[in-house]
Amino acid sequence: MPLAGYLTVSIEPLPPVVVGDSVTLKCNFKTDGRMREIVWYRVTEGGTIRQKIFTFDAMFSTNYSHMENYRRREELVYQSTVRLSEVRIADSGPYECHVGIYDRAAREKVVLASSSVLLNVMAPPTSISVAPVSDGTVEARATLTWTLNPQIDNEALFSCEVKHPALSMPMQAEVTLVAPKGPKITMTPTRARVGDTVRILVQGFQNEVFPEPLFTWTRVGSRLLDGSAEHDGKELVLERVPAELQGSMYRCTAQNPLGSTDTHTRLIVFENPNIPRGTEDSDGSVSSRCSFRLALALTLTVILELT
Repeated sequence: MPLAGYLTVSIEPLPPVVVGDSVTLKCNFKTDGRMREIVWYRVTEGGTIRQKIFTFDAMFSTNYSHMENYRRREELVYQSTVRLSEVRIADSGPYECHVGIYDRAAREKVVLASSSVLLNVMAPPTSISVAPVSDGTVEARATLTWTLNPQIDNEALFSCEVKHPALSMPMQAEVTLVAPKGPKITMTPTRARVGDTVRILVQGFQNEVFPEPLFTWTRVGSRLLDGSAEHDGKELVLERVPAELQGSMYRCTAQNPLGSTDTHTRLIVFENPNIPRGTEDSDGSVSSRCSFRLALALTLTVILELT
């Protein structure tokens, strides 16, 4: 047996739990050394942040009420427990148990070991409804509503399973929550001339995005052609563009509750032989301009429909 002391740590696995349940985390460790400390952490931000949720320091406490131990040969077997009451979706994620014992060869040194476990908190539907349809079929709808957490819910898979005596096997629908990345933008006409109406449109993303994001257009360093600071919607329409917009830069921000992304495009305006120079209106446009706003509503309700 090494002089440093013997120490092994393991956390008992957890079954999936439901929002509102109480959960007990159990850390088992074996050692032949003297206890120094036990620290429980909740791990967030993809493993970059550890939030301390419980500490036992043997230097300042002789209370072992949270631990059970019994002697097996020359080793002590301990169990440290931490109780989480009324868990929420936001409590999902990794938890770690760190244990330290004194080095048997040098008391000022501490031997450390740790283990981790993943807590999976599930949320049942907030409402379930069955509505008979006129053709004799039945539409079942389950609605799940919660506050999205980008650190936990991004790229999370949610599924809904339906069982019925008439089904030979359960039916299932799935949805993955994903933040937008890399909007794909097109501009028509591709070679814009003075006086043309230019349409800049978001046609998709580099990834599958859900929920549907909101889109906001701005002109870098200035206002839009109609004088507004921004425009909402997938498409930005520039009516009868004047020569002064040559080289102007436009930003599209796509955002849903899981994240946001920006992309830019530059407008190149060529001369139009059909419009002599100097015929623009005093405000720089070829004629009066019109604009519209397209409002998009985003709910935090995921609806899975099975018929």
